[in-house]
Amino acid sequence: LAPLIMANQGVPVAFIPTAQGSTTLVASPAHWAKGGARYADLISRLSGSGVNGVKAVLWYQGETDATSGISQSAYATALSQMISDMRTDSGMALQLVAALIGEVSAVSDANLTAIRAAIVDRWSNDGNVLPGPSAADYNFADGTHWTTNGEASVLAARWWRCLRAHFYGNATEPAR
Repeated sequence: LAPLIMANQGVPVAFIPTAQGSTTLVASPAHWAKGGARYADLISRLSGSGVNGVKAVLWYQGETDATSGISQSAYATALSQMISDMRTDSGMALQLVAALIGEVSAVSDANLTAIRAAIVDRWSNDGNVLPGPSAADYNFADGTHWTTNGEASVLAARWWRCLRAHFYGNATEPAR
């Protein structure tokens, strides 16, 4: 993703990685909710980064919450609360660019749909949650993850389309 942004913008790009697999926003122990370990790590890394601003938090999460059967309303509420807390605790005007999760071989369609619907709801009803890429149409080599170089290229292109639409003035290709 960084080379796509740098080629278009002609400036360096930095990412502050905080991702960790098999984490949750709602299901216990709610890693990404305020007070959770992943949330605390993100705030710490933002504060310790020395940057004077962050364009966005890229959010690609929900598979483990779907596995736990979290409802659409619970996930939507938690997503809005999380970005609100992040904005307050970081002191930055952060926006969350939220991706739609793909298939998870061991999770029911109803549970996946609940998480996806919650994210789409936030796109429409929370100005701090912007449309991210969708993986709902993708057939993963391992059934769940972007694992191959080819898959990584597809994901990077999808993220770039969304970020370009939101932050870099490309109105010809909307993110959504």
